[in-house]
Amino acid sequence: MSLREEIIPYMDGNGLVAPHRVPPGTLRASDNGPLYTAQYLILYYRDQHANDPYLFNNMMSCVDSDRYLHRAPDDTTYGNPDNHYGALSALNVIGFPSPMRLPIKCWHPALLYLQHSLHRDFHCILLTLLLAPLVAIIIALSNMSEGITETSNKMLTWTLIQGTQRSFLCRLAGRIWYYRMRKEYDGDIAWIPRIYFEKDHPFVKYFK
Repeated sequence: MSLREEIIPYMDGNGLVAPHRVPPGTLRASDNGPLYTAQYLILYYRDQHANDPYLFNNMMSCVDSDRYLHRAPDDTTYGNPDNHYGALSALNVIGFPSPMRLPIKCWHPALLYLQHSLHRDFHCILLTLLLAPLVAIIIALSNMSEGITETSNKMLTWTLIQGTQRSFLCRLAGRIWYYRMRKEYDGDIAWIPRIYFEKDHPFVKYFK
């Protein structure tokens, strides 16, 4: 089976991906549906060199008419930073300029970089050039004090690395992070999703 087929049991009623199998009839399986759906889109793109329009549209259905991202299509609260890291990274991997606006609580350097990196006007180009060194430092130093079983933030760093590949500095920082993770996990960083997700989750099999 393909990743697209294997992910079906992990999708909730909103068509968003969950970190565990979703019982039938469950409308909302996770508060981080946009993040997990974005991680799926990244893995799918890396595997197929194409977008999955259905899951992409499901993720974008969490963006309201004012262009703010929410945890689910029926949610009225602003999405948390994790969901923004996922959605914006997936947009960058796919090559789709962000149509979203960032709430003030999400004005993180890395999110601002991801938000503007595909826009070609002078302001956006200048902002991303200024932010790239800082984002690279953030990536290179991420997760240094976390134990082997602490994998939630590591999956988030992996997601950010995928979304910042257009920057030479961020690619270099990503290599530094991968080097540290390989040392920590005895050469196999696939242990990160193995620990975080349940063992049969497709993310474990398709993780790159």
